[in-house]
Amino acid sequence: MSDMTDNSECFQLFNDIGKHDIAAHDVLLMANENKLLKDYVVAFLDNISDEVIVLPTSGIIQLRDKLLCPISPYTVIVFVKTLEELDDKKDENLEIKLFEIDYIDIIHQINIQAFKQEEKMIENMLFQIIKNY
Repeated sequence: MSDMTDNSECFQLFNDIGKHDIAAHDVLLMANENKLLKDYVVAFLDNISDEVIVLPTSGIIQLRDKLLCPISPYTVIVFVKTLEELDDKKDENLEIKLFEIDYIDIIHQINIQAFKQEEKMIENMLFQIIKNY
């Protein structure tokens, strides 16, 4: 995010949510160009609970073999590594799977992981700042 802010005058004009969306989009484009996601299947997670999903600065939450890319507090793009997990949700008319979730405990676990990853990212940034002084 800081590199994008430093390297683009236009990027600075967006609010935090806009910056998040642009960063998440650019990361996904980069991953696609480098074929980093070739082993993943795309699905959507529709949060139908009253609990919101955290929007991490990096745009990605990693949970085991899944990559979650929240695009709003209630919608997440999910990259699932194995097809077997989607077999029970197969719908021959759909190319992209949609999962509805209303389990607050699962939303909390997703948010906890997002916070842990954000904390680790901040620790790394602070380490780099201290290291450079």
